[in-house]
Amino acid sequence: MPFGGGNGGAESAGRDIYATSKDPNFRKLSKAKFPKSSSQYVWIVQYYSSSSNEAETFQPEFLKLAELLAGYGVRVGIMNCDKEREFCASKSVQNALKIGMQYGDTHIVMPSGRITAKSIYAFVKENHPGVVESIRTAVNAEALSHKKYEKGIRGYVTLWTAKYE
Repeated sequence: MPFGGGNGGAESAGRDIYATSKDPNFRKLSKAKFPKSSSQYVWIVQYYSSSSNEAETFQPEFLKLAELLAGYGVRVGIMNCDKEREFCASKSVQNALKIGMQYGDTHIVMPSGRITAKSIYAFVKENHPGVVESIRTAVNAEALSHKKYEKGIRGYVTLWTAKYE
């Protein structure tokens, strides 16, 4: 379903499904407040239309997801595409409910399909720029040192711990 019809979506822009939410785990975004390429965070963005029943139904689950992701270096934002139609189109978002991931200069839109917390988690896991590799053995450590990563990986962090998982 495309964004709210006629008059640039102005008739549905007044009924913002997130208007009364004061949840501290997500940010309301606009073109001016969209994460810059210099942001140190990975952002998960829900692009939505207030006229979308799917977006309204998904709202509680998305708020729960924002709470779960807090503290993992992942920020969650929402963008009302009834109000920011041109900007949403510039991010390849033409439907009333889409999920995107923004980090650095990279923006990825989640493939079409049913949007659930589980599908978003899988999308984040697959596309998150951070990579965790197990190096419990010398062979794994050697292989890691020669591995070439794509998607803009800039470095490695090694965590030494006595905890076994």
